[in-house]
Amino acid sequence: MTNNERYCVRVLDANDTDAFRSLRLYALKIEGELLGPSYEDEIAMSYEQWKERVTPTEDMHCFGLFDRHNLVGVMRVALWDGDVSGSTALWGGAYLKPEYRGQNLAKPLYMEREKWTLAHPDYTSAVLFIKHDNDRSKAIHLRHGAELMFNRNMEWPHREPSVWNWYRVNFVKHEAAQLVA
Repeated sequence: MTNNERYCVRVLDANDTDAFRSLRLYALKIEGELLGPSYEDEIAMSYEQWKERVTPTEDMHCFGLFDRHNLVGVMRVALWDGDVSGSTALWGGAYLKPEYRGQNLAKPLYMEREKWTLAHPDYTSAVLFIKHDNDRSKAIHLRHGAELMFNRNMEWPHREPSVWNWYRVNFVKHEAAQLVA
């Protein structure tokens, strides 16, 4: 993981539930239209639901970027339920506070997310969805090998329907072996 005196990237766990919840609700308040679900829906979640969302499993990890002891960015990887074979990860839950953007601080989060996905014994690809007008996120993912699959109108409670682009990243498994060797 990346460390220096000020910044650290690590896997989140149940002990990070409060920090994760706080950052996620903050993100939904200020930029929720880029994240999908609404603040109203997620503030209603129980503590146990938040804890489950952040606690690592065999098929899911959340990575956090910390500025000293403050969580300022997150990325999540989970099994995508849209693939019955179980070989596709869903890259989601990506967020970095605005004041930390443009400083290349998200790069270690992206690297940890990809490294963990590649090392997973079952994942051969990842999918992600990005709101059609989120040019920054689209550019980052296209630059790193994501390919547009399709556009789809998506709806969440308490939000107007909007168009989201779905992307896929395919992996060559021998690359994963080289990364973890």
